Amino acid sequence: MTPSHNQGPVLVVSGLAAEARIVAGPGVIAIAAPPSALPAKLAVLTEPPAVVVSFGLAGGLHPGLTPGMVVVPDRITAGDQTWDTTSTITRKLLEKLENAAIPIFGGLMACRDAPVLTAAAKSALHRETGAVAVDTESQIAAAYAAERGLPFIVLRAICDTAEADLPPLAIRAVAADGRLDWPAIGEELIHRPGQLLQLPGTALATLRAMRALGRVRRCLGPRLGL
Repeated sequence: MTPSHNQGPVLVVSGLAAEARIVAGPGVIAIAAPPSALPAKLAVLTEPPAVVVSFGLAGGLHPGLTPGMVVVPDRITAGDQTWDTTSTITRKLLEKLENAAIPIFGGLMACRDAPVLTAAAKSALHRETGAVAVDTESQIAAAYAAERGLPFIVLRAICDTAEADLPPLAIRAVAADGRLDWPAIGEELIHRPGQLLQLPGTALATLRAMRALGRVRRCLGPRLGL
């Protein structure tokens, strides 16, 4: 795909405001919200984008994936629906990332409406779908792109491995504006303080993933090179 600077902005769809900030800049519309709030935010966009990018964190399903590895899938699945990513753009991005020695993984991405918290649930999802990773926003970005005939790609960094259990507060940690919901996090910890033991490992893995996203942004350049 040729650069789309004169064809409209790049639409970046993320779950966290911190993810969206990594790619924010001229020519980029970066939207961050939990899955339940994303469709409404997308519905009020007034400027047609040139390409749709699902960008952010993902959970590992394949045992070989470690925090900080980048997944660039060629297909995503949610329930009984599947969407292909735009192969010409995906190949272009893969080439750039490989040349920069960024650890990358391809294949199928699974999508769910909420984080997959346990190693057992991740293993079951991997067996069921064959997917290498899972996130909670790509299906919404894919549907938006498909309805409008727009190119669509996914760039996700692994933040938790297939073997890792996440603390239950992960489900309630994000507010509707994509920022961390500190009151909800505090309430979770009051009611289930045992989650505190999981937080250091989860935080370190998330930091590695966020750093990987930053490296992807620096490698690809403004507008992610699109």
